[in-house]
Amino acid sequence: MTIFDDLINKTNSLLTSESKTFQPKNDFSNKTGSKSELILGKEAAFELGGENKYSAAYSLFTEDETIVNTDEIVICGKDIYKLNTDCSFARIAIIRTEGAFIHGEQAAYSILETINLKRYDVFPKGYMIRTSVLSNREQVKVSKKAVKEKLSFVDVGSMYINEFKKNKYVKAVKIIFVTNPEINYQKLEHISSLATELFRALNHAVTDLKMDCKHCEWKFLCDEVDGMKDLHNRLIKK
Repeated sequence: MTIFDDLINKTNSLLTSESKTFQPKNDFSNKTGSKSELILGKEAAFELGGENKYSAAYSLFTEDETIVNTDEIVICGKDIYKLNTDCSFARIAIIRTEGAFIHGEQAAYSILETINLKRYDVFPKGYMIRTSVLSNREQVKVSKKAVKEKLSFVDVGSMYINEFKKNKYVKAVKIIFVTNPEINYQKLEHISSLATELFRALNHAVTDLKMDCKHCEWKFLCDEVDGMKDLHNRLIKK
């Protein structure tokens, strides 16, 4: 599977050399909250990816062990407990799978989508996540108590990795958190949109993908994402 590898490379190219890598925690139970937790305005310290800030959240998949060798968490910018004001935000999951494509593209879509949906099972204490499927935005309201108790992206990332790896096809996960104001968030938002379209293309690959490039609705993807070209060429040979 190489269809997402181009977007993975583009994502990594946007990160700064100051990014720091951490190993996930085995025990984060003291940082786990409730899915019904509500953080009111007076309880909030700040918001990640709020309405007036950039926000991007997406998942990318690969089978290349050189891209994701082991579970890790990358923080590009300040950690949660070091922030004190609203900021732009990105959360990216790069997930290495094995065997997801063994039964073809449409079966793979179901597997990958099931894995991706595990992101909704993460509930850090004092970290209220709001997502928008249509805009690919993820806004996070962080409580003053969570900041005081030093909630970290390592805690949050460990929870994501734990949930993703409950699926038997997942072998390793790299979670990236971005708060650095110097990052090009517009490009990250664009990659997020392309990732969403790639998922759609994968879902309809066999039944709807037209081989007439001039009239195919996915032509813009083939023009920009090398992995889509590979998928197209494989289907032509079938």
